[in-house]
Amino acid sequence: MDILLNYMVKLGKYDNNEDVFEWTITDVSEEAEKAFTYAVMTGTDFEDMPELQAVCAQAYKEIEQDQLEKLRDDKDDGFAIELFKNGQNPFEHGYKITVFFPDEEIIPEDEEIEAYLTDAIEAHDLRLTEAIVLEQYENYSGNLIEKALEIAERVGFQELLDKNKKD
Repeated sequence: MDILLNYMVKLGKYDNNEDVFEWTITDVSEEAEKAFTYAVMTGTDFEDMPELQAVCAQAYKEIEQDQLEKLRDDKDDGFAIELFKNGQNPFEHGYKITVFFPDEEIIPEDEEIEAYLTDAIEAHDLRLTEAIVLEQYENYSGNLIEKALEIAERVGFQELLDKNKKD
């Protein structure tokens, strides 16, 4: 799984550049992949997931290396050239990288929603099942509540079936 992140680079404290760039992390741990899927399916803010903060930290290191190479090649940036001459890293002396998750909503395909919902129901996780249905109800092309009840009946998740009868 690849995770797309955004980042900004400020080259000095007086840089007013607001350009946002994209960076893709391709080597994602299984924990981060699970956390990312959980956040998408339940609407949890990415910043609230510690496993995803590790992805941002990994991206920061990769972006910093990429930007350092660009700065070394930039013959017009006198400040960076001077820092390099003194064996210093510009990102430790005024240059700044900010890494963050994109703002736009990620909408999973029906198959992805059904697979994640099925896993939650098979695990008899009522809280997770409800969170998925609430978050993905409008993204699913069919009736997600009916689909959840169909799966619950098939796997014997009686608590979900009983709760639906009460509500």
